[in-house]
Amino acid sequence: SKIVAYSVIYYAVDQADLANIAVLPEYRGQKIGKALLEKTMEKACEYGASEVFLEVRESNLSARGLYLSSDFVEIGRRKKYYKNPREDAIIMFRKL
Repeated sequence: SKIVAYSVIYYAVDQADLANIAVLPEYRGQKIGKALLEKTMEKACEYGASEVFLEVRESNLSARGLYLSSDFVEIGRRKKYYKNPREDAIIMFRKL
């Protein structure tokens, strides 16, 4: 067996920050990312989070679509947040 997807989330009191969610390229398109995101949100609730924030590359339309379809909303932008290539981050939020 091998790891095909993972998520990283940080907690502070009642707030969580989704730092990363990733699926190996050959496993994308199978709704693994959506299932992992929902399980991660369930765990966030279990740990007492009432809201989740994340940043995503502006050009990552598939990730942005996943987050929007999972009740996240775009609330802001961080200019030149990412490097290689330099790119803005879209800040997203979800109430749990």
